Amino acid sequence: MSNTNPLEIPGSLKNISRALARKESGEMLDEFRVLENACPKEKQEWIILLLKKFEYKKLSREDKGYIRKYILQVTGYSRAQSTRLITAGLIIIEERPEIKSGFFDSIKKSAEQIV
Repeated sequence: MSNTNPLEIPGSLKNISRALARKESGEMLDEFRVLENACPKEKQEWIILLLKKFEYKKLSREDKGYIRKYILQVTGYSRAQSTRLITAGLIIIEERPEIKSGFFDSIKKSAEQIV
């Protein structure tokens, strides 16, 4: 992950589990510092994107644990606050169909039509 895009999401669950393993072994990783200067709104957006990308509701219990632990490490939030934000993110994803059905693709198409 680079510091240029604070909303960058890891490519796979394997990347997340590897990063968590390296973190537990004592390595200091840039992946865990990308959101340290982000505002709460940016952190919530990042959590929503992460949940959507990995289809959190469909994950196994173990994989959900990796995602939760990763959110804790990257955002610096407590376990309770992370749980609240994950729950809120899942509600937002359910209630806003544009997020589920390619929200960002529709923005690109709109921009192309304007040009």
